[in-house]
Amino acid sequence: MRAHRHGRPLSVAAFDAAPGLARPLAAALARAAREDDVVSRAGPGRFRVLLAETDAFGALAFLRRAEREALAEPALRASPDGPAAAAVTFPADGPALSSLLARCEARLVAWRASAARALPPAAEGFWPALDALVAAGAFLPCRVEPDEVEAEVARGLARDPAARALLYAGGGAPGRFAPLLAGLPAAGGRAGDRGPRLVLLGPRGADGEGAPRHPLARRCYVEGDRRLSRERFLLALFGRAAYALVERDGRALHLADAPAVQALATRLAASYELAPA
Repeated sequence: MRAHRHGRPLSVAAFDAAPGLARPLAAALARAAREDDVVSRAGPGRFRVLLAETDAFGALAFLRRAEREALAEPALRASPDGPAAAAVTFPADGPALSSLLARCEARLVAWRASAARALPPAAEGFWPALDALVAAGAFLPCRVEPDEVEAEVARGLARDPAARALLYAGGGAPGRFAPLLAGLPAAGGRAGDRGPRLVLLGPRGADGEGAPRHPLARRCYVEGDRRLSRERFLLALFGRAAYALVERDGRALHLADAPAVQALATRLAASYELAPA
């Protein structure tokens, strides 16, 4: 592979759907792909996308972009059994294309066993998806205080300021975002630099009185949303892992099922019309 000769990143994304959904899925992937990406059909309802110059976090971003485009297809939006999706990256997931494809197939199998399969159709939005995962027992009790969990996530980013990560934090209690903002890495560059990104979602005042601004954090103010005013959540997406924390009825629950967390993030962005971060 050219990526092997030149030491450049390369990713492969895979999508499997019912044969009857192949045409709308192909249309969604064509819109999500960049000019240099190669979309190919691997069988009935099966597609593989070669993502040149794309690391693990970039591959995750492509999966989210593809799911957003899938929401624009009525047949996919209404389907209770959406396409399975997975991605792998050279060289971390394999030294050759054959090993990458084998690892990708294994991740598709893992996706089919994920709690993401219990989600309602994507058209129903973020909160029904979150409720379905909680009701299905996908979230487990978290024995650490939510403030400490979020502070540790922020400290992890501070230890590796170049790490690529996307965090969505929501909730309306005054000062709710303080642990995350306090722990973010010192920003030595512009907001457009590669590195972690944090999207804060809630009513005005949720970040606390006089909270400092940070170029890596983007505030999206939502007023009058009762769920945001009483429920707290964190969605953290990394290159090969994802984590979700939710606090409701005085209980903290968490989830490390990457496909399910990625699906929640996509539905959150669609429900609140968030621009890609």
